Amino acid sequence: MKNLIHKFHSVVLFLNPKKEAISTQVKTKSEGYSLKDDSLLKLLFAFVGPAVLGLLINALYNFVDRIFFGQFVGAEGLSAVTLVFPVTLFQYGFILLFGSGSGILIAQYLGEEKTEKAEDALGNVIAGLLITIVIFTIAGWFFYEPLLVAFGAQGMLLELSAEYLLILIIGFPLSFFLALEFTCRAEGNPRLPAKLILLSCIINVGLDYVFMKIFNMGTSGAALATLIAQSTNAIFLMRYYLSGKSLVRIV
Repeated sequence: MKNLIHKFHSVVLFLNPKKEAISTQVKTKSEGYSLKDDSLLKLLFAFVGPAVLGLLINALYNFVDRIFFGQFVGAEGLSAVTLVFPVTLFQYGFILLFGSGSGILIAQYLGEEKTEKAEDALGNVIAGLLITIVIFTIAGWFFYEPLLVAFGAQGMLLELSAEYLLILIIGFPLSFFLALEFTCRAEGNPRLPAKLILLSCIINVGLDYVFMKIFNMGTSGAALATLIAQSTNAIFLMRYYLSGKSLVRIV
């Protein structure tokens, strides 16, 4: 049976020899940088540059957010964001857990030319993210207020921090998929995550001004701007994998 399939494939290539060449070119184009074949110096600049840029943009992201809070909400708004910070840090811990852990496996399997195992690792991380999203969203929706009270929030501070956190919880189904930034880098494409981080920063700053200055939405406006910016980043990452342009496919 295998010999028959092989002969059939040979006949197809004989009749249409350009097909394999085109598919090979597409695959090579999607690979970006090869962690196996490219020089160490080239990879160092290719990966360190976008990574450092991403860290700087993230720092600017938070810095500008605090400026808007200080200008348009005041001290209580800054305190509300500080109270919510442990929750967002806890969420990012899980994003880092899934993203960095799966990224190591994907890079290892691609180096060993085991693409199917790399795709299995990507599938596992997506399954893990979906389970985590369900748990975090349900738990957050029902226990966000007692959690903030445990952190010491009360009165107006509780109202502002609850308003901010609840909007972020609504965005959990998308924001957790920021873990795909790590898998994207692992397959040799460090530029896409850096570009998306820059895009989300621009969106966040622009919407902060619109929601907080023009519409006077205060804390909820800042949370909504963050939600839209993170969701845009996550949607483009998912689109990258679903479009078939990635080296590692979702199976």
